[in-house]
Amino acid sequence: MRILQIHHPEDLRQIMQEIKVDPYGIKIMLPKGITHLIRLDSITNIAANILKQEMLSLGGEVAVSRNALTGRTRKADCILIGNLSQINRLNDKLKKQPFGLDKLGGDLSKGLANYQRDNFTFDLGKYKLSLGRRTHIMAL
Repeated sequence: MRILQIHHPEDLRQIMQEIKVDPYGIKIMLPKGITHLIRLDSITNIAANILKQEMLSLGGEVAVSRNALTGRTRKADCILIGNLSQINRLNDKLKKQPFGLDKLGGDLSKGLANYQRDNFTFDLGKYKLSLGRRTHIMAL
């Protein structure tokens, strides 16, 4: 037995291919295979409570302070805990929600898409800086 610690979906895909998982099975299981912890700062306690209930309904979780749950505060920080499949389904639910949760769903989608990217290009006027293909060193 080995406990695997995988941070990138492509690493999980490779392991599944090594053990000869059916390609269709890989497609279904890959979004379920990597858990994300996402900190959300200063959202309304109403939004935090709805977010918690929606994630619980999907098998995920949201860690939130007791004060936010009881209404003693107006805003709260929380930690969203779920795999990519759960977060994608959450985003579908959030599109229909008030209290800024529809915007939060869009922000989650964009944030996760950027997190999973390997290459970034910064447009710096007449220069472009590509990160991810090779190592860059900056010094003064």
